[in-house]
Order: sequence, then structure tokens, then C-alpha cells
Amino acid sequence: MAVEIEKFIQKNRIQVIVGILVIMAAPIGYGVYNNFKGKKNAEYADRVFSFSKKELKELKESTLKPSEFINHFSGLLKEISYNNSGLIVLLEAAEVMVEKKDLVSAKEILEIGKSNYTSDYEKILIGLRLSAVYEDLGENDKAIDLLEDLASSKVKILEGKVNLDLGRLYKKVNNPAKAKEKFEYVLNNFDEEVYKKLAQLNLSNK
Repeated sequence: MAVEIEKFIQKNRIQVIVGILVIMAAPIGYGVYNNFKGKKNAEYADRVFSFSKKELKELKESTLKPSEFINHFSGLLKEISYNNSGLIVLLEAAEVMVEKKDLVSAKEILEIGKSNYTSDYEKILIGLRLSAVYEDLGENDKAIDLLEDLASSKVKILEGKVNLDLGRLYKKVNNPAKAKEKFEYVLNNFDEEVYKKLAQLNLSNK
């Protein structure tokens, strides 16, 4: 029974992350489009588009090594003055690396994003994905520190998801008191059924 619950939790963790990326990337794309009114921003848009059609495509087709892609992407960020139009490419590249089971490269590019995209909205997008990669690499303390930073933000975006993940991670590192605190917080403060169900499952599966 415990194994089945863990599989259920793992499956839903990935689904929630992917859903978040799809939902939250859309308004970023819309915002980017609206910001590309000036000449400079239009140039940035063209450059990012060209990059996605060449380097990102080559990464997907495995004709460009992840390490080479990351070097090219770092150069792109400098070219576009770290404009947020590069964020969607970064997130998509990280997903490609995860799918190819190259978690180390996914971690590297997401950490580049974490250093360069610092608005609350951007931090949530990158932080949730990066914390999952940390967890998959067994770097649970890093994942906890990152999620606690998101949880302490004055802007409460996806707070239920953040606290649910913190509960799971505290459980993994054998801190049952903190895990219980996080799961009960989710149960008592949020309405999302999937979060509440997972919190309850974790509380009952001691």
C-alpha cells in the first residue's frame, strides 16, 4: 500500500509541474509579445526565435550536446540583455534534458535561469522545476532551501504546491514534525483537491 501511495504521489508531482509550466508559460509568452514593440525588443524576439529554431531544435534531435547548448544559451542571454523572452526557451530546454535523463544538465541550465530571472513570477516557474530536479538527484536539502525561499515570498503564488512539496521533502529527510506541519498547513489553508488529497495521503502514510 505504501509503495502504491508513493507511486501516486510521484505521478501527480510530475503532472502538476508540467501543468504549471503550460499554464504559467502562456501569460509570459503574451507579455513578451506585448513588450516587443520597440526596435530593440523586436531584435531580441527575432534572436530568441532563431535560437529556438536552431539550437533548441538541435538539442531535441540530439545533434547538439547539452553542454554545448548551455554555452550557446549563456551567450544568448548576454546578447538579449537577459530579457525575459529567453525564459520559455530555458524551461523547454530543461524539460528536454529531463526527458533525456540528463538531470545534471537540467540542473545547470535551471540554475543559470535562477541567477538571471528574479521576479516573483519567474522565480516560481524556475524554482518549482529546479526543486524537482534537485529532488530527483537526491539533493533534498537544496530542494528544501529553494522551496522555503519561495514559501517566504510576499507574493503567494502556488503556495499550496510549494508547501506540499516541502512536506514530502521533510518526510524524505526524516523530519516528521516539519513534514506534518506542512501537510496540515495545506489541508487547512487551500482548496485544491489534488493538494489536499496528497497531503492527507502523506499524513496517513507514516
